[in-house]
Amino acid sequence: MKKIKVYTNSTCGHCAQLKKALQEANIKFIEKEASKNQKEWGLTQMITGLGMFPTVKAGDNYLVPGRDFNTPEQAVQKLQNIENLDKLSNDVKLLEAFKTLTFSINNGFQRMFQQLNELQIKLNTEENDG
Repeated sequence: MKKIKVYTNSTCGHCAQLKKALQEANIKFIEKEASKNQKEWGLTQMITGLGMFPTVKAGDNYLVPGRDFNTPEQAVQKLQNIENLDKLSNDVKLLEAFKTLTFSINNGFQRMFQQLNELQIKLNTEENDG
């Protein structure tokens, strides 16, 4: 398995949960407390465009919570299969990243339009009542 680094924050409960899940799955990792590794953490933030904890680096792959995993178990599963990701061509990885981005943008706009519609209904109701 690739060398795994987990960037953490000392007050982060999700970090503690992920470290425990990795230990239970016998996945060896190096913990990098962000405040003690500011230069390395800063580079990681620049690369991913996100500053969320716990961020995992496995080889050249970065796993960020909310983007790449939602639970410690999902992170463990991805790390157990990270070698398979390296076998994919960059074209496949890029295509899948664009598909995910498009999906996320579409969902965000749908939620925004729904909220705007609900707000418009509320304003119309208040206008008619007033």
